[in-house]
Amino acid sequence: MAGRSNFKRVLVGLHQHSARHGLQLAINVAVLLRLDLCGFFVKEESLGRLAALPFAREFRPLGGGWRPIDLDGLSREVEVAANTAQRLFDNSVKGLGLTCQFEVVSGSLPEKLALFSRDGDIVIVCEPTGSSKLSMPSSLSLVEAAFRSAAAVMLVPPGVQWRPGPIVAVATRSDDATIEIAAGIARSAGEEMVIVEAFRSSPETPTLAERLEARPHSKQLRACPTLLDPSGICASLCELRERLVVIEQGAVDRSIPALLASSRHVPVLIADGASSA
Repeated sequence: MAGRSNFKRVLVGLHQHSARHGLQLAINVAVLLRLDLCGFFVKEESLGRLAALPFAREFRPLGGGWRPIDLDGLSREVEVAANTAQRLFDNSVKGLGLTCQFEVVSGSLPEKLALFSRDGDIVIVCEPTGSSKLSMPSSLSLVEAAFRSAAAVMLVPPGVQWRPGPIVAVATRSDDATIEIAAGIARSAGEEMVIVEAFRSSPETPTLAERLEARPHSKQLRACPTLLDPSGICASLCELRERLVVIEQGAVDRSIPALLASSRHVPVLIADGASSA
């Protein structure tokens, strides 16, 4: 890698109540890596279909309890939310000096995310902090759609701050692609890279320490005694105050990045080898 990751764009959906926090994190990542920034709002067709069902009800604590869903009112709320998202995006990206665009589309989130995303993208996925009928589809749907897309996925726990600190690569083998990805991000950020060795090397394979001896960037190497157990990885990062954790897509169970994000309270980037150069 010549000096940065092979990422090209950051994608962030502004259809959730966590939109403001997700957008700020997306801006921070785009500014750090000098990437294009793309925001989008999906008018979910499933909401209209749900409201049209004769047995569908919504609960209004201050307005009479359970009542039929007001389809016209719901449509107006969606339009207001889309316009609010557009203004939030436009106001937030002023003066960034990056290529930025925003789109409002109708359809389903999985279909539109698959249409928008491509190799070289990072999709920001924020865990919601509350509830709202406009948050449908759920955060779970967004996670599933993001993982089925061609993009890398950045999981963001609630309230996380984009703080200075080392970039951590969780390596599951000695030639793990996340090492190159984390190294490029660390160089862009002017930060140290930390590698968590979460595997057992064989006698026939050079150890990770041997492979890194001649590398010019600053680094630490930390062994994970319990391999891919999240508690063991977290223990190896105790008091580190890292900025970002990078882990390879498909190398671990999907629950591990989510547990790392929530327990370490940092974004976790799940990427494949194509994201390094």
